[in-house]
Amino acid sequence: MHLPVKTPLVLARLQSLLAASVERHGVPSASIAVRVGNQTYEAAAGWANRSVGIEATPGSVYHFGSTTKMLTATLVTRLVDQGLVDLDAPIARYVPEFAPPDPSIAQRLTVRHCLTHQAGLIGIIFAETGSNDDTVARQVALLNNAPQFHTPGAVLSYCNSGLILLGRLIECTLRKPWHAAIVQDLAQPLGMHSVASRPEQALRQRYAVGHVPDPRTGQWVPDPQPYWMPGHGPAGSTCAGSARDILSFVTMHLQDGDAVDGTPFLSRRMT
Repeated sequence: MHLPVKTPLVLARLQSLLAASVERHGVPSASIAVRVGNQTYEAAAGWANRSVGIEATPGSVYHFGSTTKMLTATLVTRLVDQGLVDLDAPIARYVPEFAPPDPSIAQRLTVRHCLTHQAGLIGIIFAETGSNDDTVARQVALLNNAPQFHTPGAVLSYCNSGLILLGRLIECTLRKPWHAAIVQDLAQPLGMHSVASRPEQALRQRYAVGHVPDPRTGQWVPDPQPYWMPGHGPAGSTCAGSARDILSFVTMHLQDGDAVDGTPFLSRRMT
């Protein structure tokens, strides 16, 4: 299905509405992508980096933040779909170095618990573990020394640590670092061509650095720490991409597991 109006008119209207919204809310920039049928419309407004005058464009890449959790979870779901992972198996089956203080937890805490924020682990441990390929594994080592907050499955409790465990599961199963797997095994097959999982990848593109208010002037200035700890990548600290990338990801879930180009990514039973 196509819109019954010419594309330039749609784009002009979308650009006008977005620019007005950016101005009204006083934010540094915004980017949007809208898909109708097989047609995608994109617009952007504001500054990707205000301090050096880099304007936001539809191709600008923005930090995904905790939206990354959906990417990690979807890649785990694909491993389940491929028969490589059992949702109700203990996550220690796939992450053998996971050894919490209570040994029984290692056998009771399942993949599903981590996916549904019911693991009962400490929510998050903000501790730097470097930027090498072992950074996620080193986060798991930190979890091994942390207390269990509640019995797995007892309640829903937002848990970044559970996603870090899932990131390590991906590493152990695919035998590659999470930052490589999320690009090679999820983003690229789904046509998410600008996704960057490491700072050096983002710097090759028109990266929106993120802005914070200057406490002295109230003006927006670039975030002094635009990238967080790589060890928290599976939970949302590093991934960046364009609005079109997110739209491609969402489209797969709305198309019963098929990528934008029609290539199967997940089976219907998993969507």
